[in-house]
Amino acid sequence: MMSLIFFIKRYWSNYSLFERKIISHKKVEELETGFDKWLYILKNLNKLDRIPEKLKENIFLKLFETAEIAKFTQKEYQEYQEYQEYEDSLKYYRDLKNSFDMAKK
Repeated sequence: MMSLIFFIKRYWSNYSLFERKIISHKKVEELETGFDKWLYILKNLNKLDRIPEKLKENIFLKLFETAEIAKFTQKEYQEYQEYQEYEDSLKYYRDLKNSFDMAKK
């Protein structure tokens, strides 16, 4: 997240107010650069109910997933945390089991 803030601060200051206004009013179909896509997402994230096809890149998918988690209620977030802990412990168990199985061979 810190690198995202650094990116925005560094590159946003390089654009004039005129350029910012042009970029901020682009439609999804008009987005060309990664910077355009980031600005579009940051401006319209609360309005998007689905991920536009043009923004289905790994970094943006991760951002949308994080945004979904951020709007969880306290109970949903606790359930999510419990599920993540379960998945982590299951992964740890499988890693150990595979290690032991390989050691037996």
